[in-house]
Amino acid sequence: MVLPRRLQPLLLRVACGATLSLAVCAGASAQPGGPCLVTPPKAASGDLRYSALDDRCEGVLPRYVGYGDNIELVGYGAGDIDTATPIMHVEVLEAPGKADSLTVRALSLTARKRYQMDRTLAARGRYEWPLGLLRQAVSSPDIKLDLATMGLVACTNRCANRPDTLFVPVLVAQVAGAARPMLTLKLRADVFAMNVRVRLQPQDGGSAIEPNLGRMELSSDDLTSVSLPTGLKAGEYRLEVRATNSQTMQQMSSLRVRIVVP
Repeated sequence: MVLPRRLQPLLLRVACGATLSLAVCAGASAQPGGPCLVTPPKAASGDLRYSALDDRCEGVLPRYVGYGDNIELVGYGAGDIDTATPIMHVEVLEAPGKADSLTVRALSLTARKRYQMDRTLAARGRYEWPLGLLRQAVSSPDIKLDLATMGLVACTNRCANRPDTLFVPVLVAQVAGAARPMLTLKLRADVFAMNVRVRLQPQDGGSAIEPNLGRMELSSDDLTSVSLPTGLKAGEYRLEVRATNSQTMQQMSSLRVRIVVP
């Protein structure tokens, strides 16, 4: 039985809890192409709501989750999302022996709206992402999606913020094929945050790296970019991001995941 669209937000609240980040809570795949956040029916032509498409799930989701105190990694890789062409080439770098498949996720999450694309891909693979729906969202007077707020990741565990979740770099058309592109983390927080600290701990037991970020801040409506230090040894790292809630001056829930540096 397919639930009416008006009941789908209620279903997600019951299944996941109103205060959980949607990045943690994903439903069953509606299509072989990717794990949908909810299990939506196919949308009518021109409908921009999050829906099951031929090879992915994509569209606008209602911003009905409760606000938390979380830090999220919504982008890891190189290159920017660009709608200048009808199809965008997405390349996931190899994570040998780490995962059979990954969730490729494009996400724009602000206080007013959430746009998301989910697709399942092999641990090393390429995807030609059709941008028709994304272009409509950018040009729509009601949505006015800002691509500067969108990040792209490839991850295990549907990108949940937990220590065993692995993020693999994603390259887009402008940098795909580059020998060693500059990799960037793109971060956001549920609330305005200050005193941001990033720590990279090599899994092989080497010394931790803590980039000097100066007076870096995080917010809910913008992405903050952190370039990985040049000369990082290839391998797997434990990534930890800490910050202070600027309103309560309390320590926020830390982001703790793993990343692969090629």
